[in-house]
Amino acid sequence: MLQSLTSAVVVQDTASMHALGVRLAAMFVPGDVIALEGVMGAGKTTLVQGIAWGLGLPQDQYAQSPSYAVAISYPTTPVLHHLDLYRFLENINIADIDAYLSSTDVTIVEWPQALYEHKEIVKYTISIEMLNFENAAERPCMRTVSVYDYSTMSYLDLKGIV
Repeated sequence: MLQSLTSAVVVQDTASMHALGVRLAAMFVPGDVIALEGVMGAGKTTLVQGIAWGLGLPQDQYAQSPSYAVAISYPTTPVLHHLDLYRFLENINIADIDAYLSSTDVTIVEWPQALYEHKEIVKYTISIEMLNFENAAERPCMRTVSVYDYSTMSYLDLKGIV
């Protein structure tokens, strides 16, 4: 179930995170670079799964965490590149990932701190925050998801998306 707040949505389960990703995918266009923030276990790859489905990845295929591969590309329209820069938080040259920053593709970057030195290439930042993290073992952990649009310098009103 998704519940809208002012500029964020509350996501209560995996299916809702997938559904939000599918809806968000509709606003992405070729050339978009999306920074994806959230602690480990926040649901970043789960959201990317929904985005991949929204861009045309068949429903029987699943996005995987690129933590070990660093980058995974999916045969969607446009092509979706999913990067995880956790191992390079303090030491990455933007030229090292330039091949994934194509004007014909959509790129989502987890652990995007290195990108913030080059904010001109980032279109959106999606932030996932865990609301009841300390009680996650006792009940499902709810999350809030917000989207910051650098072209308008404001948070998107997600009411129309949910």
